[in-house]
Amino acid sequence: MVVNTFQLDDLCERFLEKYTFQVKKKELRVTVEDVGKILSIPYIGTPIDLSCASNDTDLWRKFFDKGKSSTKGRRASAITCKDAIAALQSQSKIPCVSKDDVDDMCHLRLVLFFSTFLLPSSKMGLNGRVLSYIDNLDDLGRMNWAECVRYLIFLNMKECKKAVLKCEVEKMVSKPYLFGCTLVLKVQSR
Repeated sequence: MVVNTFQLDDLCERFLEKYTFQVKKKELRVTVEDVGKILSIPYIGTPIDLSCASNDTDLWRKFFDKGKSSTKGRRASAITCKDAIAALQSQSKIPCVSKDDVDDMCHLRLVLFFSTFLLPSSKMGLNGRVLSYIDNLDDLGRMNWAECVRYLIFLNMKECKKAVLKCEVEKMVSKPYLFGCTLVLKVQSR
């Protein structure tokens, strides 16, 4: 996704507090429902609290734990997921022949989706604690993913605003980094 840094700078500069921006003479608040509807993800349901979740899951032990040949103990990221998917597919001549293989492939594709689109960090890594919430595929639709996405987007919004204002004074281009799915902000700013 191509991000227009000038638009992002402008939006960061308009940040007021919590989830609110000043746009012209109006305040625009980004709600959980907004995020859910923009991304077509659940915005009601079980809250996702990454501060108390654990990455000690079957998925972590199977694919990302130290000593695993497919990922070599690297963190859950787009690259390690692709390596694990390739290793899983090469284990059999017919990819995903068993239910476990199908579930593993779904889990790995979800990790890839979360680490590159919904909840990316600066290195396209995934907070390992998210794995505890995707461990059970049947529960995915009952989780409030929109709240988690919104939280991550606004996690360092104050710091981004400070960086933008400082760079305006010093006549430099700012380089604030926003985590999460910035597509939500692009839609909201229109």
